Amino acid sequence: MGAVYCTHAAWPIMREKGFGRVVMTTSSAGLYGNHGHTNYGTAKMALIGLMNSLKEEGRRYNISVNAIAPIALTRMSEPATTPQYAPLMKPEFVTAAVAWLCAPDNTDSGHIIQAGAGYYSKIEVREAAGALFLNVGSTPVRPWTAFDVATEARQHLELQNTIHWIKSIVIDQALAGARVPLERDLAVDHYKPINSERFVNDCHEFIFHFTPNGRTPLARRAVGVPYQDRSNIARWSSAAGGIRCRGNTWFMPYSTIQSRERDRPHPATFPTLLPERCLRLHGIERCGLVVDPFLGLGSSAIACAELGLDFIGIELDRDYLEEAVARVREAVREQKRASGLARSESAV
Repeated sequence: MGAVYCTHAAWPIMREKGFGRVVMTTSSAGLYGNHGHTNYGTAKMALIGLMNSLKEEGRRYNISVNAIAPIALTRMSEPATTPQYAPLMKPEFVTAAVAWLCAPDNTDSGHIIQAGAGYYSKIEVREAAGALFLNVGSTPVRPWTAFDVATEARQHLELQNTIHWIKSIVIDQALAGARVPLERDLAVDHYKPINSERFVNDCHEFIFHFTPNGRTPLARRAVGVPYQDRSNIARWSSAAGGIRCRGNTWFMPYSTIQSRERDRPHPATFPTLLPERCLRLHGIERCGLVVDPFLGLGSSAIACAELGLDFIGIELDRDYLEEAVARVREAVREQKRASGLARSESAV
């Protein structure tokens, strides 16, 4: 209750002066939880509720209320701090954030800043209709892998759609229909042959679309396809613009390569079109931040660069990371060249 009593005493003075800066001290034990700290974490998280309410009450009086979650070496934390990190955990590495939050020039209010070892980050609590597009494949001898991974995600999210990424397909001439005049059966794109009498060639992977509650809206026609039978446009009210939903089977082939070691060194490479189509389906305007925890060769990063979206990628392998950065830079350069060419042609 110390923060409550102190703020209650200072609040009338700040309101009368038309200026005030309040910094609450919260903790990661409250923000994220920590074993054995139930009472402490509860009290520290309560300060975030106090901050959120006071920021609204202080807005008209130029009173800013923020919170800091410090990490520093104290008598309480010293037993749990590794000696080699102790020099980095000085309290003065936290005070810079407090000084800024109290500065007259800083008008931010309702912010949570985590500070320690000279590192500062802003913590936000968000509620959004986000989505997880999880691409998982299997092998003939491990056919349950994709479903096992999806079952783990099911504990936290709702499975809203299951999309089948088709990498190679055969279209029978007799089944193609009159609108697609084929002279023979059509086999499209590459596949990795399986030399076995027990298994068929594996030509597809799953894309599991998870959302918080299964009710996230989609921009279905952003990845739609034209109606082949134009008469459907008049019959269906959802056929605006002559575009229908693509459905849950997406044919996206790999680009042809000369050398796997040089052109596709990562074992789980996928075309840039795959993340691009997922992002478009989610709705570009709703993509505030895109995160790929398995960056690989950067296909998701390239898609975001081309779509103008903020992106964070995580990759533990340094060689893959360097390759991903190089690919993204090349994609950005190519995009700039194409944009410059388009402008020059329009000027002519």
